[in-house]
Amino acid sequence: MAISIGLSASFVGTFWAFVRGMLSLDRALAILGLLTTVGLWLMRAPKQVEADDAELAVVHARTLARIVVEEVGLIRRQLLGNDVQRINIRFLLQRAPSRGATALLAGQAHAGEEATLPDITAYYRATTPSRLVITGAAGSGKTTLSLELLLALIAGRGENDPVPVRIPLIEWNTSVPLRSMLIHRLIDAYKWPAASAANLVEHGMVLPVLDGLDEMDATRPDGTPGPAALQMRAALEQLNSYQDRDGLRLLPLILTCRTAHYDALRHTDTLIDAARISLAPVDAPTAAAYLGARARDPQRWEPVLHHLRTQPSSHCARMLSTPWRLCLSATVYHRSGNPAELLTHTSASGLDEFLLSRYIPASAQSAGSYGYPPEQIHRWLHHLAMHVARNYGTQTSRDHLVLHLLRPPGPRALFRAVDAILSLLPFALLFGAARAAGAPSSATGFVIGAAIISVMAAVIGQPSTPARIDLGLLATRGRRQLVPIILVILIGGPFLAALGGGTGHSAQHLGLALGYVCALAYALTFTLTVTLTVDTPRAVRSRAVIHDDAVLGITAAVGLGTMMGVGVAGTDGVLSGIVYFLATALGAGLLRGSTARRYTVFLLCSSRWLPFRLGRFLDWACTAGLMRHSGPAYQFRHNELQTWITAHPEPELHRVS
Repeated sequence: MAISIGLSASFVGTFWAFVRGMLSLDRALAILGLLTTVGLWLMRAPKQVEADDAELAVVHARTLARIVVEEVGLIRRQLLGNDVQRINIRFLLQRAPSRGATALLAGQAHAGEEATLPDITAYYRATTPSRLVITGAAGSGKTTLSLELLLALIAGRGENDPVPVRIPLIEWNTSVPLRSMLIHRLIDAYKWPAASAANLVEHGMVLPVLDGLDEMDATRPDGTPGPAALQMRAALEQLNSYQDRDGLRLLPLILTCRTAHYDALRHTDTLIDAARISLAPVDAPTAAAYLGARARDPQRWEPVLHHLRTQPSSHCARMLSTPWRLCLSATVYHRSGNPAELLTHTSASGLDEFLLSRYIPASAQSAGSYGYPPEQIHRWLHHLAMHVARNYGTQTSRDHLVLHLLRPPGPRALFRAVDAILSLLPFALLFGAARAAGAPSSATGFVIGAAIISVMAAVIGQPSTPARIDLGLLATRGRRQLVPIILVILIGGPFLAALGGGTGHSAQHLGLALGYVCALAYALTFTLTVTLTVDTPRAVRSRAVIHDDAVLGITAAVGLGTMMGVGVAGTDGVLSGIVYFLATALGAGLLRGSTARRYTVFLLCSSRWLPFRLGRFLDWACTAGLMRHSGPAYQFRHNELQTWITAHPEPELHRVS
């Protein structure tokens, strides 16, 4: 129906332009022939033979597995301190009082030379049903172990095995069913087509690896879980009803959580039909093997390695029994320094203080600091930690930094005032330039009107939801999406040309050309910034959110500016057209790309405390092991680092010798 209407309107518009003398006979016939060809192409039914859904799921799973390996491999390298050496973490089964899975008593991260225990992959494959909960203390290696399992499962997966996909639970709104969340995760994080994502999930080809159950609710200042844990309980309730389509069995999954948080739950709130394993402290021989493998100069490490081998029950060996502290030590003394200093500390807190004061300079040296001085890195991280404390307080686990939600310290009114001044500035410059060039009063008045609207939006406007252009919607909605564009162009072009007036053969042709340009600009702008625009998903990283919002604003600016500028230029002259173009582009860009605008204002207001290219710095900090990606946000790699950097505004620079 829509195609028939479009064809009819197109023929009428072209015929009307010919009658008015705007088109010669040969050009009118050429356009009509082109329209007929396009219409027949649009109307022809696609003859596509689709494969069976199950077969498609198997094919798509292979592609998804490759994408996941690339992403998770990068995360694991960051967790290992940009090294390949791994700590062979051991774990024990914690028997459930009821509804537990059948599982082996113990295991280890990967098979050693003496494979007395199964590795995590063999352990998981022997668990029935395949539902696993990994618990441990802070820094015990829960995330690392889950990634080891994820990558090993993909490396050994059969054609019909599900693809494990890591999902930070902090981004899950538990009012959304788990199946829907998995589909959105594939769409948002991996740019997967919606139909293909749903097909994968419905055929059980996605194995959720859910990381950070303990991060979903508020945490007390001492790190213990809060009493309510409403989000954790809601998540577990959904996981306990995650069944196959026949409702006959619970589906496989992998879950990580801190021990204290999981123990704080009632037995009726825990994951049913699952095996819970608890990560054991790293024993002295394993710690010595890891530090020796990481060392570039084993001679420097010999006192520490000898101590661990000969005194495995010493206080120092117990302090070096967490993967986090071992990785911290290896990073601090990676290139230089005397590791024997580790043996001089009598308390774990003192050792942590000592290592953390040297961690940032060592990380900058190991990862390559891109010219960031270590003392400046320290101050930037301190201000970011203070921002977390100001906005989220000390009694919440939501210690995350989302770039487009950042606001500088001080009253919000001051931020809005700076936003308004910066929004007004380009209009003031344009107004002055237009007056100096002799633009008519109608053009300068339009600049004033656009400036008033932009400033009011900055002062009283509410933060808009970030949005992005999704060209994939063209594929999902089909070629019929092009019909409104063709209608607007073919009908709007002659109509706008008629409004522009003009006498003479050449003037009519110029008017028709300008009319088509205006109609094309409007049609494309409306399609891109409205029809094909969607809210940015929660899983998209902050830098991508800001980039996509800026692209949306620029698209609106260029499209609407072109429409206004060309339309006015055809009637009031080129100078007025340029002024209208710039004023419209500024207004549309500032309004439609408000998320990117507000982030820019934040950076300008925070230039004394933070780098202007903040996203680039935070990505580097993730590579250096100081920060990590947590869904759409950035998070300090360890709570201990965040606590220490918050309490130390100035660096304690030490020359490691």
